[in-house]
Amino acid sequence: MSTSCQTSGLISAHEKGRQEDVNINDFIKGVKYIKKPFLLSSYMPKKKKGEKGGKVGKKKGKFVLPVPVCTQPLEVMTRRPDGGPPHFMIETYYNPSDIRRFDPDHPPAHPIMNDSGWYMEKPEKVYVSINYCVKSGDLESLDLAFSRGVPVDVHDQFYKTPLMVACSSGNYEVAQYLLGHGADVNMSDGFLWTPLHHAAYTGDVELIELLVKAGAAVDAQALGGGTPLMRAIESSKPACVDFLIKAGARVNAETNKGHNCLDVARAFGDSRVINLVKDKMDSLPKPKDPGKGKGGNNQKTKPAKVKVKNVILQNTRITTGKTSTVDITFVPKTVWGKPPSTQQLMSHIDRRKQNFSLEVDLDDLLMPFNRNIQRKILELTEQMD
Repeated sequence: MSTSCQTSGLISAHEKGRQEDVNINDFIKGVKYIKKPFLLSSYMPKKKKGEKGGKVGKKKGKFVLPVPVCTQPLEVMTRRPDGGPPHFMIETYYNPSDIRRFDPDHPPAHPIMNDSGWYMEKPEKVYVSINYCVKSGDLESLDLAFSRGVPVDVHDQFYKTPLMVACSSGNYEVAQYLLGHGADVNMSDGFLWTPLHHAAYTGDVELIELLVKAGAAVDAQALGGGTPLMRAIESSKPACVDFLIKAGARVNAETNKGHNCLDVARAFGDSRVINLVKDKMDSLPKPKDPGKGKGGNNQKTKPAKVKVKNVILQNTRITTGKTSTVDITFVPKTVWGKPPSTQQLMSHIDRRKQNFSLEVDLDDLLMPFNRNIQRKILELTEQMD
């Protein structure tokens, strides 16, 4: 009896001053039949109403970033043909050998000796970003990825290639490894930064030298017009600035705002870099008048392309049976990778210490331990005298 009375009360409350239809929003909120102390809306913060007669200001437009966040949308990321993750997500390499029998300092002498694959369980596949492997120096996983068809210049979700990440993290060995696999030194990211931009901003002169020898453009301009020389100036590394200037980088290049390399050097306030850039700009010849130039343009003829596919060569391969060769290579069940030995790891640590040390060498600089020993020796010699 009480339920029917409540239902009739609800219907009568909604029918007051309304037509035949019932508003579903008002019905769910219960504004018409629930008391105010029990309504959720009565405890919500109230919006302030505008004062009457006040000055009406301009409405603020929607905030728009000057440069959108350069990330690849999901619909653009190409996945593997088998439906796996995108190409920049690669499978991590694991060492299937028994670590109780073999280690990097004592690897198996022959693949047949390593029978670990017959009694060890194979772990599940784990996919990580290829740039994570670049930062950690995991060359085994990179080898596995490139052997399975992953392109060496694959972009991640931020349009960064492995070579760019290797240069930005200062990993010389991985950068050299990627260049050996045919990485493009002039590919740019979403901000049009090339690997040379990243290496110059890191301040690693060895990486810059490696990229320039591989054919990197020293005057490549980024989205704002910045060149690798400007990035090296911002890193306050005179060695990098000097190398790029000697490599032919233009010191009179300007950004989109009209700032040249000398303006950038003065903004960052390193006197050593300012002197290098200023000396180079003073040594430049004055620009010639374009009207006094000699007329006539020398047209260069393009060399004819040589056909790679030759019919005679293909016929000789068919007759000799080279087109249908049978591979009889022995493939063991377990293959020992190439993990670095202890000696290689220690030499790598020593080399990185030299690269990231200060570019200042003081003859009288002594560490605290050596300084105390020298002081005690001098005191003993004075006492003996």
